[in-house]
Amino acid sequence: PYPKPTYAPDHGGAPVTLAEALRTFGLSPLDAACAEKAADPRIPLHCVPVWSPERYAMVAAIPRNSGASAWQNSTCAACGPVKVSRAAVHCRSCGAILPRPVTKVNGRARLVRGFHNSTYRRMSPDSPARTITTATGRIGGNYTLHPYENRVFSPLECARLQTFPLGFEWGDALVKLGHTNVREMIGEAVPPLFTKRHGRVLISLLRNGSTVRLVSAEDRRCLRAEKALNEFGMSVGTPAPHEE
Repeated sequence: PYPKPTYAPDHGGAPVTLAEALRTFGLSPLDAACAEKAADPRIPLHCVPVWSPERYAMVAAIPRNSGASAWQNSTCAACGPVKVSRAAVHCRSCGAILPRPVTKVNGRARLVRGFHNSTYRRMSPDSPARTITTATGRIGGNYTLHPYENRVFSPLECARLQTFPLGFEWGDALVKLGHTNVREMIGEAVPPLFTKRHGRVLISLLRNGSTVRLVSAEDRRCLRAEKALNEFGMSVGTPAPHEE
């Protein structure tokens, strides 16, 4: 008994875009160029790591609101836009290293090994936010870059996107554990709103058997979930093998 989707177009809703969500948060802009711009002193959880000039230049070269990645950067600091292949490391005109994910091995520059589709990429502002993972503080994580500011998302933004309540009490977690561990806790969490919606369904069924707004068993989501459970050797509606 899954709760009926709220924002799904096929159920009469409309997805909330990342840009809309960020506007509702009303948080101050941040910048990874220096410590003074990378944190809001009034809100401890609204802070981001400071980058080296090379890393900052690489992210700044990704067009704002484009949803593009640094792997696509083809603008040389000296020559401007240049035509190069996806595997190129150097400018064809002057030989300078392009603002792409590059590392040096034995003194020679080469592209970082990694997933080109999702890493070093800005989130698209026109779509719902991507999954919030434990690696939101890493520049090379999956879709960790802000859509229009030169930085990753702050722990507070990640918590809000993960639907943590605005009044959630973090206590001294940031001081004791540091932003990396707080980010991991947020990424490991099941979104609270997801849990709340499913909890309401279960409470309704346990109390009087009535149904809140449920999705049809023939909905593609239910069918996909049933298929996934069957692939794990579990049949929907029957107990797991270890249960009495």
